[in-house]
Amino acid sequence: NILDTKNVTDMSYMFSSCKSLLDIDLSNFKTGNVTNMSYMFYECLNIKNLNLINFDTRNVTNMKCIFGKCGFEKFNTGNQNLNNFNTQNVKTMRHMFFDCTNLKEINMRNFTISKNCSIALIFSNCKRLIQLTLPKYLKNRFEEPGFAIFNGIKNYESKIKINYVD
Repeated sequence: NILDTKNVTDMSYMFSSCKSLLDIDLSNFKTGNVTNMSYMFYECLNIKNLNLINFDTRNVTNMKCIFGKCGFEKFNTGNQNLNNFNTQNVKTMRHMFFDCTNLKEINMRNFTISKNCSIALIFSNCKRLIQLTLPKYLKNRFEEPGFAIFNGIKNYESKIKINYVD
C-alpha cells in the first residue's frame, strides 16, 4: 500500500475533477476513520472502473455529491458496487449521484438512510437511470413530495424501474 490512509478523516475532493481517470483500485484504502467523503469522485467524467469493495464507511457523515458527474453506467456489479457501504451515520447524501448522465443502474439495497439524512436531489439529472434497487423501508420516503429526488428526469415514474427489497 503506497498511500497510508489509516489516519485520514477527510477525503473530500480527493479525486475531484480527475477527468482523465479511467480505472482506480481503492480496495486497500483504509477508510475506517473517514467522516467526510463529499465530492470525493466529483467530475471523474471518464471513470469506468472503481473498486470500493473494502471501503469502510461506518463513520462517514457526509457523502454529499460523492459520485456527482461521474461517468459510470452501473453501480451494482463486481467490485463496482455499494453493497458494503455502511451509511447509518450519514447525515447528507444530497446530490450523491447528481448529473451522472451515463448511470443506468444503482443497487442501494444495503443502505441505511435515517430520517435525518438529507437525500434531496440524490438522483438529479441521472437521465439514463432505468433501474434502482432500494431497501423496502425507503418506499414511502422516496415518494414524499418536496425532495426533488429525481429532479431533471421527466416522467421518471415510467422510465425508472424501482425495486424495493427486504
